[in-house]
Order: sequence, then structure tokens, then C-alpha cells
Amino acid sequence: METYTIIIANVFSLVGQLFMLFASTRKTRRDILIYRCIAICIVAVSGLLLKGYTGVVMDGVELARNLLALGGINSNVTSFIFIGISIFLGLLFNNRGIFGVLPIIANIIQSTVILSPKMSLKAVKMGLGTAALCWCVFNFICSDYIGSAFTIVNATSYFINAFRKDDSKNE
Repeated sequence: METYTIIIANVFSLVGQLFMLFASTRKTRRDILIYRCIAICIVAVSGLLLKGYTGVVMDGVELARNLLALGGINSNVTSFIFIGISIFLGLLFNNRGIFGVLPIIANIIQSTVILSPKMSLKAVKMGLGTAALCWCVFNFICSDYIGSAFTIVNATSYFINAFRKDDSKNE
């Protein structure tokens, strides 16, 4: 892969990961989802440039799922449907071997915490932090070094913000 492609992709990743970081500090599920939708669109460009197709497909699934959740369509049934879609499409487009399974695992976690209507804000943030760790490894394998570093920061931020006392009011 050309060095300039890796650099351009990492710049897109940086901008997208900053939006992910902002999402981790939000105090409502709605605000988290809005920031994540913006981030997903930007990060997907990076994934395309780096040929991380499993990640790009999972970004698309996550974007659709988040938009439905923002529209109030969230239930356990919806969660199961998106988990099925994630597994099917993720395996179909996996071009990174065993590491290509990590975005699928991340998407399953995200679908579970975002679409379960009774999930607390603390649980949402813990789940998103755990999913970020899966993305960290995948990003590194795809030469998205900025994305990899930022997902560690994002995961840490989600974990810290999950236990902030002022968040308990917004569950």
C-alpha cells in the first residue's frame, strides 16, 4: 500500500476518532449516537482507503442501527436482527482473516447496548468502551495507527465516563 494512502487514511481516521471521543463524553444516549453517526461516516472513508472492508461494512451496519435508534426504533428484536446482519455481512466481506472478526464482535456488542431499551447509560458506555478495544486491534492490522491509538483513548474515556456521578441522572 502506498505511504500517501496510509497518511490520508490516518488523517480521516483522526477526524473521525475525535468525534468518537466527543461521543464518549456525552450525557445522553441520543447525543452519543449523533456524534457516533458523524464519526462513522468519516472513519468509513479511512477504512475504504486502507481496504479494511469488514470494518467499512460494520460501519454501514452501525450507521443504519444508530439512525434507527435515534428514530426511536430500538428493541431486543431489532438488536437480534442487527446482530444477524452484522455476522452475515461481516463474514461475507471479511478480508482480514481472524482479525476481520473483531469488527463483527464489536458490532454485536454495540447492537446489544444501543438497541436494548432498558440498558442504562453506564452499560451503554461500558459496552461501547469494550467494542472500542476490538476496533483498536483491527485498526492497527489495517495500518490505521491513529485510529488504533485513539480507540484506546476512546475506550478509556467511555470507561471513565461510565462511572461519573453526573451521568446517573441521564440513564
